[in-house]
Amino acid sequence: MYRGNLQNTGVYDTQQPAFHRPEPNWVFTAQDPVTVPPVIHDGVVYFGTSRGCLHAVELRPDGAGSFREKWVHNTEVLSTFRPVSVGDGKVFVTLYLYVCAIDAELGNDSSSFRGRANILSPPTFHDGAVFVGARNLCIARFTERRRSVNRWTFRWDGEIFHNTPLVYDGSVFFVSMTGSVVSLDISNGAELWRRPSSDPSGYYPREPVISDGTLYITWIAQGASNERTCRVLAIDTSDGHSLWTRTLTGTFPTGLAIDDSVVFYGSSDGNLYAIDLGSWNTRWRIPTGGAIYHAPSIVGNNIYFGNDLGMFYAVDKTTGDVIGQIETVDNAPVSTEPAIFNGRVYFGDVGGNFYEWGSPRLLEGILQVGRA
Repeated sequence: MYRGNLQNTGVYDTQQPAFHRPEPNWVFTAQDPVTVPPVIHDGVVYFGTSRGCLHAVELRPDGAGSFREKWVHNTEVLSTFRPVSVGDGKVFVTLYLYVCAIDAELGNDSSSFRGRANILSPPTFHDGAVFVGARNLCIARFTERRRSVNRWTFRWDGEIFHNTPLVYDGSVFFVSMTGSVVSLDISNGAELWRRPSSDPSGYYPREPVISDGTLYITWIAQGASNERTCRVLAIDTSDGHSLWTRTLTGTFPTGLAIDDSVVFYGSSDGNLYAIDLGSWNTRWRIPTGGAIYHAPSIVGNNIYFGNDLGMFYAVDKTTGDVIGQIETVDNAPVSTEPAIFNGRVYFGDVGGNFYEWGSPRLLEGILQVGRA
């Protein structure tokens, strides 16, 4: 699933790559920029392009070049930079103001719904329902029938819920474009608590994260003299009260990855940062020379990310030492967060290339394929 779990921590519970060759295992050419981040489910990786094509590539465990394109679905209006969600044999994607369910086996349309308002958030699938945010509405939709029906809806007038809904401890959390938050009972949509934004004029471009019972919201605050400050708000998920607000080092931050009480994020200043959650001191910083626009991902003791110079890195999350790196084709900027599965890492670039890198064992050769 997207970012490794339903809390968006960026931590993947799978095998850690043991080898990092100086070239990818294989490169798949999708022709157009890969802008929809990879999501892996049942050995299939789903990713999309800027022109609306959703690709399903079947991964095979027996070595380099061992994959096949299962299908490609041209939605024409696939929402770029927004992840898909997979469950009940369907791939749920946010198109232009509605959600489409694509048959995961065949790649054709299964069903779609718009709701009573235009749907803006990526979908989150969990336990037979898909959760989405819209203008003034939070929606839970049953998925087991072809013509699905709402499980429940929740209305909060004046709010636009555009971030990926997060699921944690029997609740689903929605964060709006202005930073307001509501926690709802996942079974019936009953309001548990709501928290209006503390900075409604701020810019909230990144996905929220829940880690160890705390919800983290990142935003850009603009001062009286138009200076911009990157901030993080920590909220107790049990009752919505604020724990603290802190400032992020760097210019324009990526989304956060959180593991072992450390916050990892990249910045448009070209650095990857590791910040101790308790002291808020910087544990280490890696300068890469190129802006980092997409959140890092973690598996075991490794952290993975790429920059806009076409460099993709594997780093020891404890020490900050670079343990491997590769270049994209023609140094095309990395354009997605990485996904990790079975000892391998997957990501895309703006040149239309999609990569597999790393292995639990040494692989031979490199394979590049694409569509005519």
